Amino acid sequence: MNNRDALMAAAKQCLREKGFTRTTARDLAAASGVSLAAIGYHFGSKEALLSQAMIEATAEWVRELEAALAQEIDPAAPLAIRFETIWTRILEVGAANRQLWAANFEVSPYVDAMPEVREVMAAAQEQAARSGRTVQGRDPPD
Repeated sequence: MNNRDALMAAAKQCLREKGFTRTTARDLAAASGVSLAAIGYHFGSKEALLSQAMIEATAEWVRELEAALAQEIDPAAPLAIRFETIWTRILEVGAANRQLWAANFEVSPYVDAMPEVREVMAAAQEQAARSGRTVQGRDPPD
């Protein structure tokens, strides 16, 4: 694993264990086994690294949720059982990613104060919007 990938894996781990605001650059360096300088070299700042890690970890979480919901439910089962099955799956995936969910809320008040975070989040929102338009059968604008 190269330094960039090690930092990304460490950032995802730290988000889950410590959250966004309690994770320090030293935490990231220690968890990844790379130098503090590598954070700036590869991502520009600790905040930009954590923001990118949050976006990737959240995308992984969404894929996990989609997989859980894609599991077949007996169409002959009573509506109440199907409803309960779906919500049980949602809650299980949510519980397994509780710390990441909290980190998403934790970072939102800081978006305006941290340009690096704002830029990464804005790019992710634009990418999500383009993906959504493509999924809906519309081409994304240039």
